[in-house]
Amino acid sequence: MRKNRSNITGNNAGIYDAVLQSPGHIPLTSYKDWKTDPFANPNGYYNAYYNNPYFLAENNRLNTRNDYLMGNFQVDFKPVNMVRFYGPCRYDYSKSII
Repeated sequence: MRKNRSNITGNNAGIYDAVLQSPGHIPLTSYKDWKTDPFANPNGYYNAYYNNPYFLAENNRLNTRNDYLMGNFQVDFKPVNMVRFYGPCRYDYSKSII
């Protein structure tokens, strides 16, 4: 069984757009602590039209879990010298939870 886990942001375009719409003289890195800084959280952020990019990155997450189960089974039967029966079988199962 193979497992795949990821926790990524799903709002890349929104984050990029928020950075592009910020004035050049605004030091975006000073708004990184949006949880405790009243001027970095969504209620006190300087831009009324675009959110803090750090807020967007942390609150728009895609938690993905993929589980894969793969198996092979083969039957090889030879009842007489000149006759052979061969039967391969494969099973794949995947389950995704987002």
